[in-house]
Amino acid sequence: MRASPGRVIAERTFQLHTTRGVRPVTMRIGAAVRDRQPGGDWLCPVTIVGAPRGTVPPGMHAVYGIDPLQAIVLAIGYAQQALALLQRRSKGKLTWLETTDLGLPDIIGLVGVRRSFRSRGRSPLAKGRAATDRGRRTTPVRPRR
Repeated sequence: MRASPGRVIAERTFQLHTTRGVRPVTMRIGAAVRDRQPGGDWLCPVTIVGAPRGTVPPGMHAVYGIDPLQAIVLAIGYAQQALALLQRRSKGKLTWLETTDLGLPDIIGLVGVRRSFRSRGRSPLAKGRAATDRGRRTTPVRPRR
């Protein structure tokens, strides 16, 4: 399912410094909403605007969680991975408030998503496209009990 923009709950604009100059790149995260499928999980839309063509998957992406909080946490993690991919592919550096610290917590390390994707041999951004995009869904990371 494609995410609809809905209400934006978080937005941050970074500066991308490359050999071609400096350009603004904006990350937007929408409010978590319930998936329309019966018994569906929650989804959180994520968009990266202003990135050079071919550096991050274009458009809006739905990131799924088993509840609204997990959807938001995983959306921040997805945005982190997309921004890291943007830096690698553009051979540039992102800054926020004139520092390379983008002010985002290490969400991916906290919830163990990095490990689960490595064990399956793929990244959530494999081949420039989110694993949650185009009808494919990642398995939500369920909390350990």
